[in-house]
Amino acid sequence: METTIDERARDAAAAVRDAAVAACRRVAAAAPLPVLCEDTVENLTDLADRATRKMRRGFEAVDERRLEAAHCIKRHPFTAVGVTLAFGLAIGTVIGGFQMKRRFIALHRGD
Repeated sequence: METTIDERARDAAAAVRDAAVAACRRVAAAAPLPVLCEDTVENLTDLADRATRKMRRGFEAVDERRLEAAHCIKRHPFTAVGVTLAFGLAIGTVIGGFQMKRRFIALHRGD
């Protein structure tokens, strides 16, 4: 079952709020400061809401990029395969070069 962006953001905000309330209860138990604790919970709730909005925007941006990439691949499938092949060859060459360098050094050291 796939979760939506709003569900993930709500879950994250709820977790932050729960953690804030639990922390404030621990602080209040140690040193009873009800006004400070209420302000702290309010501030942390505001922070959680802001974080939720930013997370939602981030999830939406990632989702937009994913859809945009899928659209580009559908419009230009051979270009997508060519770019993927070129990228794979480049990565393989870099990794292979590092492996060859390690072998060369080990061979001349006598390992």
